[in-house]
Amino acid sequence: MLTSCTEDEVSLEGNWIRQSDFEGDARSGAAVFVINERAYVGTGYDGDERLTDFWSYDVNRNFWQRITELPDSSFTPRNGAFAFSANGKGYIGGGYDGQDYLKDLWEYDPITNGWSQKSDFIGSARRNATTFSIDNKGYVLLGYDGSDTKDMYMYDPTTDQWTQKVSFTGSKRSGATAFVINGKAYVGFGRNNGIYEEDFWEYDPVNDSWRRLQDMDETSEAIARDFAVGFVIDGRGYVATGNRNTPMTSTWEYDPALDEWTEKTAMEGIARLEALGFVVRNRGFLVTGRNANQRLDDLWELAPFVEENEDD
Repeated sequence: MLTSCTEDEVSLEGNWIRQSDFEGDARSGAAVFVINERAYVGTGYDGDERLTDFWSYDVNRNFWQRITELPDSSFTPRNGAFAFSANGKGYIGGGYDGQDYLKDLWEYDPITNGWSQKSDFIGSARRNATTFSIDNKGYVLLGYDGSDTKDMYMYDPTTDQWTQKVSFTGSKRSGATAFVINGKAYVGFGRNNGIYEEDFWEYDPVNDSWRRLQDMDETSEAIARDFAVGFVIDGRGYVATGNRNTPMTSTWEYDPALDEWTEKTAMEGIARLEALGFVVRNRGFLVTGRNANQRLDDLWELAPFVEENEDD
């Protein structure tokens, strides 16, 4: 079902509100995880060098604060890393250092404000993998290791062990997007062999199985893209920005009960790809990214059920 409109029709629902800019250097290909009521953003590429710094965002105070940097002596600066949170701690691994793909894994403890190295990712070294967390386990899948991939692995922080799970059933790809609703992961988007993929899938961790949902082109070909952000507000998934031959601002909402997409108000900042999306206290945010060669540091929040207000 197509539920979008043109500029000549009724305005789309949703309002993007600019919040306090990320206080680190503008960057793309950074990583994010959320612990309790704070988001943690770091690494990435600023256009000249790859980075190791990390920052926390306090949603309640709309305030960024620098935390302990990843250790220069043993951590390789990178972009395109994967990241997730599990069991009250944050994890970052993989990525690209400008020459090599990586597969190490690092844990952040917010209580000690410290980093420790954990067991390496057991899949191939890669960049631009897709991640999600369910039941205090982290999942890493897809990405690029010199070729696009489709394998998936689960990390258990209580045992510091990786386990291979059933591979993604759709095509190989990198630059995909995932979000979790009611204990199930929803995965799609990305590009393979130059094609923007339009299939969309649900993963059930209880049965370790994949189920194909309605393809995006049954709603609108404009949904498909790579390097978009995804997050969940009030039980619905949101996908915004990304790239489809050119950087984008368009935003779409997914209703898992109806298996339908609805177009929302486009992100009001600069069109971009390789941004980050996160949710804290049921509030969805988008930060950093790049447009062509311009790196960005602005932070935007989506209020999905109110009218657009361009003055925010």
